[in-house]
Amino acid sequence: MTSGYEGSIMSGKGKIPEPPPGPSRDPASAVARTGRLLDGLLGPERGCPWDHVQTVHALSEDLVEEAYELREALLDGDPVRIREEA
Repeated sequence: MTSGYEGSIMSGKGKIPEPPPGPSRDPASAVARTGRLLDGLLGPERGCPWDHVQTVHALSEDLVEEAYELREALLDGDPVRIREEA
């Protein structure tokens, strides 16, 4: 079952609604969660060797490509691809 937020996006109505209220709307909380995620990915105990050698340039190219793929899925109204790309 999808939430109202997911359901309205997946229905392909064309209008993206406001995200639901919750901790994800708090910028300080989002920054703190992102920091914890990066600590885990890049930490010496649990970090991944691939993550350790990535550069800002390499990651920014991947981010742009992924954003375009998500945009295409949204414009096509393809819920399977939206879920894969989001």
